[in-house]
Amino acid sequence: WAVTSPAGFELNEEKLKELARELDTIFNTTQDVMFLARVENGEFHYIRNNAAHQRLAGYSVEDIKDKTPIQLLGKELGEIVKAGYQRCVDAKGPITYEETLPFKAGTRTWLTTVTPILKDGEVKYLVGSRKDITLQRKAEREREELFNRLQSMFNEHSAVMLLFEPASGRIVDANPAACSFYGYTKKELLNMGIQDLNGMHPDEAKKQWDLVLKGEQKYFIMSHTLKNGETRMVDVYSCLILHNHERLLYSIIFDATDRERYKEA
Repeated sequence: WAVTSPAGFELNEEKLKELARELDTIFNTTQDVMFLARVENGEFHYIRNNAAHQRLAGYSVEDIKDKTPIQLLGKELGEIVKAGYQRCVDAKGPITYEETLPFKAGTRTWLTTVTPILKDGEVKYLVGSRKDITLQRKAEREREELFNRLQSMFNEHSAVMLLFEPASGRIVDANPAACSFYGYTKKELLNMGIQDLNGMHPDEAKKQWDLVLKGEQKYFIMSHTLKNGETRMVDVYSCLILHNHERLLYSIIFDATDRERYKEA
């Protein structure tokens, strides 16, 4: 193939057999779904597909040979697939896009790349590859759903909850119950450190956080100061969590003032 522009490749007739041989090698070694189609009078006709395509999409070479996307897949799905191919023709360069398609072997989500093969400046063939990302997208959706549930629990729970950095003590998140208890707005809390609430010396605070990070201690009783200056005794339950690859301390805090006063009395 002689490269004539960044947009695509020039293909002369003598190279067609070489292309077929190279595609055979690629088809027989790659785990990605691959297919070859010719572009003719504004339509796309499949020429062949590889073993991965046959297995994951469910179509044999005989099923697809010389058929258009609409003939193979029906009008509605065929038009969707055809539109992706047409974007590649219009661009005269490789394009990559994500699509979820109900193929014969089942519905899967694909990361599809279509590359044009040019002759005399016109797109004559398309080489397509699809990477099955169904499980990846499913896992992402499940993580997002879990995060949304946890975020809902964090925001709606009546217990005071804080997230802060163990290195600096900077508060990175606070639930509405925390804002109500301490008397600060969320914006104010996010501009504060946990030391602004417990009044501890940084060295002493770091010793406590190290105990949590090592899993040696998770419960503490201490005093916290509210915005109005009132001091409350609190039970603090802390643990290490990972969020976006960042280590944070997650604390659930209960007002224990009345209990401690009763014990003292």
